[in-house]
Amino acid sequence: MGLANVESGVRVDPDRTLFRIGSITKVFTAMAVARLQDEGRIDLEADVNRYLGPVKVPKAFGEPVRVRHLLTHTGGFDQTGQGRHVETPVHRPGLAEFVGHQLVRIRPPGIIATYDTYGITLAGYLVEQVSGMSYPRYLRQRVFEPLGMKRTFVEAPDEFRQDLAMGYGFQDGAYVAQRYETYVTTPASSIDATPRDMGRFLIAALGDGANEAGRFLSPAAAARIKKPQFREHPEFAGFAWGFWEVLRDQWRVIHHGGTMLGFSSELWLLPEHGLGFFFVANRDGDAGGGPVRLRNSLTRALMQRWFPDGGKVRRAPEKPAMVDTGLLAGNWAATRYCHTCPEGEGWTMYYAPLESVKPGVIQYEGERWVAAGEGIFVSKDSGSRLAFVEDGKGRTRYLVHDGYRLVREKLDETLLDEVFGPGWRKGDAPPLAAQVWRANGEWEKAADAYQAMAGKQTEPGRALYRAGSCWLRAAKPERARSALERAWKAGPWSARSAYGVAVACTMQEQDDQAFRWLERALEAGLSEPEMLREDPRLERLRADPRFAKLLDAAGSD
Repeated sequence: MGLANVESGVRVDPDRTLFRIGSITKVFTAMAVARLQDEGRIDLEADVNRYLGPVKVPKAFGEPVRVRHLLTHTGGFDQTGQGRHVETPVHRPGLAEFVGHQLVRIRPPGIIATYDTYGITLAGYLVEQVSGMSYPRYLRQRVFEPLGMKRTFVEAPDEFRQDLAMGYGFQDGAYVAQRYETYVTTPASSIDATPRDMGRFLIAALGDGANEAGRFLSPAAAARIKKPQFREHPEFAGFAWGFWEVLRDQWRVIHHGGTMLGFSSELWLLPEHGLGFFFVANRDGDAGGGPVRLRNSLTRALMQRWFPDGGKVRRAPEKPAMVDTGLLAGNWAATRYCHTCPEGEGWTMYYAPLESVKPGVIQYEGERWVAAGEGIFVSKDSGSRLAFVEDGKGRTRYLVHDGYRLVREKLDETLLDEVFGPGWRKGDAPPLAAQVWRANGEWEKAADAYQAMAGKQTEPGRALYRAGSCWLRAAKPERARSALERAWKAGPWSARSAYGVAVACTMQEQDDQAFRWLERALEAGLSEPEMLREDPRLERLRADPRFAKLLDAAGSD
């Protein structure tokens, strides 16, 4: 079982040794809310403000935050990363004081999931308000004790601290003891438990809400907590109550992990198969290396043992669905960052660039992805899938991939000023300026920047093509045509440039010229004839008999 304390040589006792389980605490907060619903004391569809007393979630977006949103990470709150820690419990404010200053709404609820520390902390405060007990006391009396989890606590009291495993980082070949973190966000972060107690919870959660010691949920409620409760796309994993989902061809997992100073843990349940496991180590990845690789390796080994045949290998379609991937190109940001913090404070933004290769094909995270319809793309390299999701107003704004949620956000121009100097705005760095304006959807600025690039290059064809494409998106067909005709002459982007000129002519209702330019595009070797069939910008031309002849010439079926 390993050592609970390297210095003293004390070994782990699964019945006695306490480990910090970090964010797996969020699962127990969701279970507390589920119990209140089971008792008929809350309505998951109700406006959360009904239960909060003096604390109120601000009104915004014409839609209230409902209780269920707190359990599926879909409340739409900003994730500031601020105010979560204190040096000692003496300095810790109450949950009401904390959440009263942290609930900043930045998007409508129920559209996209964002791993949410503040929403689940609000759920813990809701437990206090509805039950009349403190959060630690409610979990103790209504969840832990009914399941026989006698050595599980929201922060172990002093008399049990001697049984707490020492948490370690690893630096310069030696283990480094870590301090005991004290959180303000206790409903998101702060449970200490023994491995045996976590096994007791596993049995009850996998089953009907009870184990050999007792019951904490009715069978109906225990069934509900394991069902899918939110998915951005019906074919992609989302959330159960408090749990993340993982979907594969042969199995579905609900799970949660936890990482904090000195500790790393993982809880997996396969409800349809009656299987589950809990992993914990008193070593973390945030303090000099850690067992994340061990955790992942153990998970893979168990799944391979339980499902040795694996799942089907997905293959990208040979022929991509026709999607204007140019509208998807740019920088996508992970949704979990601080939108409203002063510069340099709070959780920072992570960008993932996405490039349009051609209609129906994108480059993302080092892989090439092919459109498979309904907003889904399949990787030609790994068979993995991603999905684009609309924002409720018909705009494609979110991307879901392997548990990550990303959003089309504008690049922070102030930050770029700091990194590159303000000259990038003035054309001193036109490649950067072009990419920024294009990623931000500022098509006219992007077109100007690309044309500035073309003026400084000996082979300007690609830059002129990009400029023309941006002018098309800016609905400036005359300017688009000027740039694209120059690109057509410059090559080697002649086929795509001629196609762009045809689109510009169509926008100007100059159909004869549009057909002539489409013929030139085919003569120049246009390699995606399916564009002719499916590009919505050519819709009006399809009623013309000349269009069928073009399709024949392109060899399109």
